[in-house]
Amino acid sequence: MAALSPSLDPANVERYRKKDPRAGTVEPDPELDGLAAALGAAQSAATEIEQLARTITADKTRTAQDNAVRVRTVATTIGQRGVARLDSALERTRAEVARLTASTWAPAQPRNAIEEARASELRAVLRQMDDKSRATAIGGRLAAGDEAFLSAVLNADSLLTGLSATELESVRHRWRRQKYPVEIDRITRLQKAAEASQRAGLAFVGIVTTHTESPTARLADAAAQRATEAVAIAIAAGNQS
Repeated sequence: MAALSPSLDPANVERYRKKDPRAGTVEPDPELDGLAAALGAAQSAATEIEQLARTITADKTRTAQDNAVRVRTVATTIGQRGVARLDSALERTRAEVARLTASTWAPAQPRNAIEEARASELRAVLRQMDDKSRATAIGGRLAAGDEAFLSAVLNADSLLTGLSATELESVRHRWRRQKYPVEIDRITRLQKAAEASQRAGLAFVGIVTTHTESPTARLADAAAQRATEAVAIAIAAGNQS
């Protein structure tokens, strides 16, 4: 049996769990649970496909083309289940990343006209500053955790504050790291686990495709197509006589 891709190892997801170094435990995480289980299932499915392919191919009572078609059927059935489980786990993880990202994207927006007017005034002051003064002002407000000021900056287009788009995203990144360190850490870990799972999915599909699109299986398809065409020609000739 061919060696399986190491990317199918659930350890590639387990490594992104949050650990408590003092207690030696890991925090529960339903999304990582789902990804690790999906990788484990894909790893088992790949092993099963390889073992069944070897057993079927060794059957000398049937032709090589017949065996190839049987292998393809088995690989397709098992492969579809494995891919569906991986896709489902990835979809849940990406949805959680999107939820966490949305909830940590910026401070609360102004709640009324008075707060909105104040935010507009703050942006106008920033826009008039030189780059150095603006950076100093923003750095100071970040350090102080001034949510009203940061809301005015992060809930508006960068042009309204005199910042470039890159500078605005830098401020957002610093604020999010400061305000939501736990959530941002989880987003990062989930994204990396999802990337590892995506690589595993590609490797799994590659294994399945090896058996569903084998040269012998394609020869069997061609033979079946020729037989079908021959029958159609014979029927047509019989109808004309």
